[in-house]
Amino acid sequence: MHAIHWKRQAINDLIKIGQYIARESPANAAKMVDLIEGKISPLATHPRLGHIGRKRGTYELVAHESYA
Repeated sequence: MHAIHWKRQAINDLIKIGQYIARESPANAAKMVDLIEGKISPLATHPRLGHIGRKRGTYELVAHESYA
């Protein structure tokens, strides 16, 4: 099992996504943050989920089609 290391920018982005959605719907904001976190959790055991990334040596995982 691998450890998940969140970069500061990723944490900030997740907070901003939640804040943006919360302007219209706090409940949907919580659901989206939970959905994104839920997509990331399996990476600990399956680090190559998703597809080969645009940056060499990386993989990309789309958590939600609105954030592709």
